[in-house]
Formats: sequence, structure tokens, C-alpha cells
Amino acid sequence: MGTCDFDPSASTATVVSAGGNEAFVAKYDSNLGYLNAFGFGGTGSETPYSMALDATGNIYVGGTFNGTCDFDPSASTQLITSNGSNDLFFAKYTNAGALLLSFGTGGNGTSSDITRKIAVDASNNIYITGQFEGTAVDFDPSASTQTLTSNSVTQDIFLQNTMQVAILFLRIALVMLEQMLGMACTSILLQKFSYPEIMLNL
Repeated sequence: MGTCDFDPSASTATVVSAGGNEAFVAKYDSNLGYLNAFGFGGTGSETPYSMALDATGNIYVGGTFNGTCDFDPSASTQLITSNGSNDLFFAKYTNAGALLLSFGTGGNGTSSDITRKIAVDASNNIYITGQFEGTAVDFDPSASTQTLTSNSVTQDIFLQNTMQVAILFLRIALVMLEQMLGMACTSILLQKFSYPEIMLNL
């Protein structure tokens, strides 16, 4: 919140908050020499939980936000308004901090939806996982819709990916977790991100 100087040297590199607690990405060399920093947010609160890079250095950030958030660090705007108290978000930036795409979704009411982890494979397919709550939560960033509804009164786990090996991994992980806890676990939902017509409820 306020103005933050991300340059640890005698120089300054300031990023100004839009009013709330904003998310930021900062890059330094191996000696903590400042290279770049940018922030994004709105009058609400934005909390990043995960970041990933692809082979060309593009930056992927995911987390949770509330209110109306501007995901574009430049003078332009890319506004997304949360459906509930906290929605999950995913955004992609160039290595210099220029916005490439952004996406936010979540349930209505007091739901708390979070992107917990991001991964990018060799073909730059994007995998995000986290938790969501509510009915008819749309995970399709396009004009089409691909909705999921949580099976519990709290959060369900979601994973967006494209690989059959992940299905097997999730089945094994769920069985192991149930054995460790001695109880049935929250349902795991699997969705294909690039082509969301495929959806499995494991």
C-alpha cells in the first residue's frame, strides 16, 4: 500500500499502489542488482500465491483478489471485478512486465477462491491448481463457459491441465491422502485448460 521503492541501491525504482494491498513482481540479478519491478491491483486486496516462467522468460502469476483489479501495470487498463469476496486470478506478463493476458473467476457471496500453484510445460501449456467454492464457477477464459460447482460447503480443489498422466497422479494422490487421514477427502476436479470441453470429477 502506498509507494514502494524496489531498488536496494542508492537509485530508486518506485511502484505506486492503487489504494489497497497490491501484488508485485520484482527481478534482480545474482548480486541483488535491480532489474525490473511492476505491480498490479485495485482498491481491494491482491495476494499472489504462485509464479512460474516459461522458456522465453514470460511471467505467470496466480493468486486471489477482491473488488475491481487492474491487471495491466501500464497506463492502459485491464479490469476484472470479483464475483465473491475473494476470486482466483491468473495473469501472464512479458519478462519486462507487459500484460499479455489475465483471467479471474470465482463463486458468489463469501466464497474464497485461490490459485495455489502454476506450472508451464515445454509446449507452454499452462496448468493451474487451487481451491474454489460456489455454484457455476466458470473456468473458461473465452466467451464460452465451462462451469464447475463445489461439492462441499467449503472449498473444493481444482486443477486445470491437459495431460492424462495428471489424471493418474491425482487418483494415486487422493487414495494416499485418504489413507493418511483415514477419511474421505474433498473431491478433486480436473479440467482441461486450453480446450475446456473435457472435464472430469474424480
